[in-house]
Amino acid sequence: MSSPEWTTVLPKRKVISPINDPRSSPASAALDENGLDQDGFKKVLTKKEKGKLRKVERHKPKFLFDQNGLRNGRKVGIAHIRDLVLYITADAQKPNWIFAQNHSYIQHTVILLVPGLLPEHLGIPPSTALSSLPFPLVNPAYTEQGLPPSKVPMMDTIFMYGIPTRAPGDQRRLFSVFNTLLNSPLPDHLRKQREKESRKRVEMAKVDGRTSLLYLMTPGQMADNDYPLPSYTNGSRVNDDQDGWVETPQAMSPPSDGRYPVLAVDCEMVVAGKEQVLARVSIVDVETDSVIFDELVKPPCPVTDYRTQWSGITSAQLESATHTLSTIQEALISSDSPIITPHTILLGHSLECDLTALRLRHALCIDTALIFTHPRGAPYKPGLKWLTQKWLDREIQGGTKGHDSVEDAKACVDLLKLKMANGPDFGSFMDTTESIFERIGRYRRHTEETPPTTAVCDNNVGPRHPGNKATTAVSCIGDDDVVKAIGEQVKTHDFVFGRLLELSHVQGWNRDTSSEIPPSETVDEDSALSEALENFNNRLNTLHSSLPPDTAFILMTGHSNPLPMLQLSEKRQKWERLVKSLGNIDDVPKDERWMLEDDRELESAVSQAREGMAFFCVK
Repeated sequence: MSSPEWTTVLPKRKVISPINDPRSSPASAALDENGLDQDGFKKVLTKKEKGKLRKVERHKPKFLFDQNGLRNGRKVGIAHIRDLVLYITADAQKPNWIFAQNHSYIQHTVILLVPGLLPEHLGIPPSTALSSLPFPLVNPAYTEQGLPPSKVPMMDTIFMYGIPTRAPGDQRRLFSVFNTLLNSPLPDHLRKQREKESRKRVEMAKVDGRTSLLYLMTPGQMADNDYPLPSYTNGSRVNDDQDGWVETPQAMSPPSDGRYPVLAVDCEMVVAGKEQVLARVSIVDVETDSVIFDELVKPPCPVTDYRTQWSGITSAQLESATHTLSTIQEALISSDSPIITPHTILLGHSLECDLTALRLRHALCIDTALIFTHPRGAPYKPGLKWLTQKWLDREIQGGTKGHDSVEDAKACVDLLKLKMANGPDFGSFMDTTESIFERIGRYRRHTEETPPTTAVCDNNVGPRHPGNKATTAVSCIGDDDVVKAIGEQVKTHDFVFGRLLELSHVQGWNRDTSSEIPPSETVDEDSALSEALENFNNRLNTLHSSLPPDTAFILMTGHSNPLPMLQLSEKRQKWERLVKSLGNIDDVPKDERWMLEDDRELESAVSQAREGMAFFCVK
């Protein structure tokens, strides 16, 4: 500790750097780590050179914990770490729990999220996470307590101290660390701007609120949500080798009668071979509420899974199917009287899935998963079952026979009608957050400055990943790929986020807790974990070595083991389903009932799962 009120968090080994190491200055550029030149002589610095070195040393960036901001058991949350990053890279307020000294001299910032790293892996007592104060990674007291040594020695080489963190959540749930970290509240001026735009939409709706054109997706929205875009649409990525795809022709002028018919589409799928293929297509006319098309589709190869509990399709039904995908496409867009014309608006819930199943590209689309919003905002989307229950006060998809595509299509029809009757903001929760990549990219210290650059290096960076808003998004395959990508991107980007998942995978944090794990997969759990920890140690060494000088490096675990919490949550959900289906608590078997002690156990498991750790240094 540098004073009774501050804890300095710095690398234990000094690293050559223009800011924090005298040997990197022009006056001593040719000196080795012992201060000797190439001929083995020790260089005596002039008074002027010593002054330059003292000036450089005064501006060396470093992190200091402010214990005043950590008193009364107040823990550092994920949002606090996010705001620290925004303070360093953008326009957030100065945090009161940590001091980033000389933060304007920090050249790059890297956050590494490592779920699965626990105190016991570092030779630290598990009780450490229960405190709110910083803790040393090396402490003789740990050895005296009989704790095993750290299995990740690079951690106490790079960091001296860690700090307990608290993941977002409530008494019964753990919220997403990932989304909390990468999304921040909108600044006031942008929030007010969105509110103004919302009021303008309401006024527009009063004039012409019943037109479905108001709810059409833009080409940009379609691209962001993985919609297959027609070849004539801006942003289309149509390839010549996309066999079996068809598209509606481009509308060269408005319809002569001014009418844009709206048709709700829903498809059901089965598995043939290793792919999901079309099995049923249902189309409902929004104006008349009538089913105008409902046909079964013969799969191109033998069905391996009918998915009846979801699709509602049985083998007996498909035996009577006469249509193929190509005859369905012909009936829809290329027959003498096509059902879908260039002026037809297609409606659906996550309609991109239905269009992909139909191998159909169409320009005019309305998606109920987008015109209604999830209470937690983007990137979450509301489910059709939830929307129907909340806004239409009726149940769908509740039977044991699976989904009914006609029922789902009619639910979309009623949701759109409700939306048009009440205006664009009906059923929408105001999204008052934005990606931190957007916020960092918008920041300018001076008007002539180029904007800061950001990068994401993560597994499977898809369209809904917050990292799509970054300057550069690198979709990786495995932790080695992530480490390599961070090392490459950090040299040219101001902020880089990466995530390593092997530790959480080998501990089973990502598996379905309701399913049984085959014994063969659990025999070598200890050896698999030891290997994963060794891999992480090597990756950490590689990553830290690749960081340029003056890089702020933040490593965080996010949360602890969620499995006990997930198992109890599954038990509670199963109990709720049984009560709902049986209609009486007394009919639920005793061993499957949810008792008061289960509630207390769940709250305890959630509280433990929310514990995490974070570590800070400047290279």
